[in-house]
Amino acid sequence: MMMNITIENLVAYIYREMPDNQRIIVKNAIATDTKLAETYYQLKEGFKQLPKVQFNPPTHVLNNIMKYSNESAVELQF
Repeated sequence: MMMNITIENLVAYIYREMPDNQRIIVKNAIATDTKLAETYYQLKEGFKQLPKVQFNPPTHVLNNIMKYSNESAVELQF
């Protein structure tokens, strides 16, 4: 399968957001195309410099979500 590798494909590859068969194609393309490999390594370096973000919602927010879920749950009747 031929695939025209784009920057979007490289970003998806870095973030592991593509199917395994496409990952193999991109990996092989990086290994054989020096210009593509250069672009990939520049993107990868930028990715490493991004801050790692963690989302920890306040407890009251989680409680509100759980409360809403319980209140809006549909009861099954058999």
